Amino acid sequence: MRTVRGHFIGLATAIVVPAFLISAFLMWWDAEREREALERDLLGRARILSQAIEREMRVSIAALEAVRHSTVLMQGDVQAFIEVAKQLHADHPHWNGVVLTDREGQQVFNLAAQPGRPLPNIAHYEVIRGALAGRASVSELLVGRVLPVNLVGIDVPVWIDGHVKYALGLSMPASYFQNILASHPVPKGWIIGVVDQKGIIVARSVDPTGGVGKPTAPFWMTTEKPEDIVRGIGRLDIPIVGAYARSELSGWRALVSVPVTVLNEQRNRRILALGLGSGALLLAGGAGAILLGRRVVRPIEHLARDAALYLQQTPPDDSAVKALDETRILAESLTRAGHDQRQALAARGESDKQFKLLVEGVSDYALYMLDPNGNVSTWNSGALRIKGYSAEEIVGKHFSKFYTNEDREAGEPQRALEAAEQNGRFEKESWRVRKDGTRFWAHVVIDAIRDDNGKLIGYAKITRDITERKRSQELLDGAREALLQSQKMEAIGQLTGGVAHDFNNLLMVVLSSLELMRKRLPDDAKLMALLENAVQGAQRGSTLTKRMLAFARRQELKKEVIDIPQLVSGMSDLLQRSLGPSIVIETHFPVVSKPVLGDANQLEMILLNLTVNARDAMPNGGQIVIATREEVLRPGEGNQLRPGTYVCLTVRDTGTGMDEVTLHRAMEPFFTTKGTGKGTGLGLSMVHGVAEQSGGWFTLRSRLGEGTTAELWLPVAEGQASASRSEEVLTDKLADLPSLTILAIDDDGLVLTNTVAMLGELGHSAIAASSGKQALDILRKHGSVDLVITDYAMPQMTGLELANAIKKQWPHIPVIIATGFAEMAAEVDTTLPKLAKPFTEAELAKMLDLDFLRAGDGERVLKFRSRPSSKH
Repeated sequence: MRTVRGHFIGLATAIVVPAFLISAFLMWWDAEREREALERDLLGRARILSQAIEREMRVSIAALEAVRHSTVLMQGDVQAFIEVAKQLHADHPHWNGVVLTDREGQQVFNLAAQPGRPLPNIAHYEVIRGALAGRASVSELLVGRVLPVNLVGIDVPVWIDGHVKYALGLSMPASYFQNILASHPVPKGWIIGVVDQKGIIVARSVDPTGGVGKPTAPFWMTTEKPEDIVRGIGRLDIPIVGAYARSELSGWRALVSVPVTVLNEQRNRRILALGLGSGALLLAGGAGAILLGRRVVRPIEHLARDAALYLQQTPPDDSAVKALDETRILAESLTRAGHDQRQALAARGESDKQFKLLVEGVSDYALYMLDPNGNVSTWNSGALRIKGYSAEEIVGKHFSKFYTNEDREAGEPQRALEAAEQNGRFEKESWRVRKDGTRFWAHVVIDAIRDDNGKLIGYAKITRDITERKRSQELLDGAREALLQSQKMEAIGQLTGGVAHDFNNLLMVVLSSLELMRKRLPDDAKLMALLENAVQGAQRGSTLTKRMLAFARRQELKKEVIDIPQLVSGMSDLLQRSLGPSIVIETHFPVVSKPVLGDANQLEMILLNLTVNARDAMPNGGQIVIATREEVLRPGEGNQLRPGTYVCLTVRDTGTGMDEVTLHRAMEPFFTTKGTGKGTGLGLSMVHGVAEQSGGWFTLRSRLGEGTTAELWLPVAEGQASASRSEEVLTDKLADLPSLTILAIDDDGLVLTNTVAMLGELGHSAIAASSGKQALDILRKHGSVDLVITDYAMPQMTGLELANAIKKQWPHIPVIIATGFAEMAAEVDTTLPKLAKPFTEAELAKMLDLDFLRAGDGERVLKFRSRPSSKH
């Protein structure tokens, strides 16, 4: 057995010597890893410090940019802008001052300068030249150039009329960056600092007072890389290892360094600890090898001796029997291990079989394998259902067969495999093609499969058909867009309606005052001509207000007799201004045109809407023809319209026209062909709704490239008097109105004054009240009020609430509601008369010519007192 022992000793030697060499290598490798870790730590800290400084600079730039578009500065009011700058300075107390500089470099104002001291010209500063060139700039460290402190300047350009007119800047003390360094602690012995573009120290953690404003060590500035590791002799004449990171915004560098002595001290401690540990491990290993050798060699010697005795047919002694028992145990253990391995292989085969059944049973996903070249190697039932290919048709073919022609030409299949190989996984949603040529929207996942050695052996691919989910998402996105458009229109409507309501009150004051002036002015033709011009201007304003209220849905659909040619003529100026000079408008009306029944304001809005749509369909200009014709529909001739006589108003353009799909959807709410942000999609649906509400119909005819014709059918007004004839009859009856005591209520003093004046002109005794509460007090004290006229929209108590209170306490007193809002119609009792603002004296007189019925304890009728004569 000497040979076995000798080999065992040689084996132990072969293990100990390499272990010693490996220990030495590990000490060297650990030192290198420590060095690399230190460099990464240095670079990471420099990067974080640079980001913190750049973030502070961007915050300051954002603050300057927030005020550079100030209205007063855009208007050239520098004195007013100084107050804005003071507030900005107050919000940033760490700034030293705020400066405004003109294009010549002359400071316009400087909040840090002493009052009365002339402001310098700083055109030679790089930061000013950068801002005036149109970019935000950060200066180098200004060492006592402006004030007896070290400063840093940040400036942004101020654009006015497309040109940089000023540079708006701030100054910040260098000590502020010392605070930033303090918020980034480093291990003991390390040094951090910040230098500007020229290598001048702005702040540092060691000896800040003695180093700030002086050049840093030259080796820090020798490379122009964004970040790097450097070595050299520092300002304190000691070797250092450091890292820097340069700010892209300012060009400043954040420096982090550690003296080599500190580094060597740490490394030596680690080497010593590792050496002692390795030595102890080698000693322990050698001792263990000797003991283990004895334990292994002795049983082998016994086995060899027992084998020799067995060959000599000599019964072995107890020790030999023991050795033979150990050999038998070893054989039995190997046999048992082989049996266990066979069972494990059988179980693995059953597991693989179950997994294959599971994969084949999945029908919602296409699960299959690809070889490294992208050829299909396996195929499941889900792949057959989704893609349409059987396993016999597709196995061995390249998976690019499922891609569209466009994606294949663009190289998408190869890019997918490359991405899966590089990243381990590729995931994307895109179009795929079935066997029958139809497309479906697929969610695709490709995983790279590698063996135990990391070699690529293929890809696992999962494809799911999510076409229905994509369609549902598109429908949801469309509904969300429609909701946003609806909310936008609601907000615009509320704003427009509110402005128009207030404007109504002002127009009422103007119109009523002009009417009263016309009665009191002398019979001077020139004065009367000017007065008539003023009245016409106010009436145009009233018409514009009605259009705004109609747009905002705050005006009721008021049917009246309309002469369409006269209406188009009245708004011709508006149409031409709205459409521009590139559009030619033609009108074709018959010599005698029957009037129609509808809302004049809404009809004007419809004409404006249709002509603007026609203009948008003619980007290079064109012709719009507005025409009317009379049509008689007999029973069975029109599915949408009742039999009768109609006037068909057409608006025809020479634009691009629409295809069948677009024409079919043109009147859907929120559908628009003008692109995102250029239309609400409500115009044509509004026209359709108004036409139906008026008893008519709206239709479109169009062909791509041949223009569009919009037709609005409105019923003819048969046997109804025109508004002008009604006004003439009303004027003849003004002298017969009774004399009343009328309480007028309005929270607008101007409107109230003119209402009282018009009532006086009509021969009535008027009492004024500015609120509902004041009106109730007057009614309690004054027992002879015949009628109440109240504004609807009043604070604290609305006109409706006041009318209800009067009805409870004085049921015999009629109440008239004056308002410009259409929403009131749904709230106010339909028996209450409504007077639309702005109203004229004639309209007020017409309203007072009614008998008002009110129910008290029993039905009572107010009989107006007749008056013998009138003032006019």
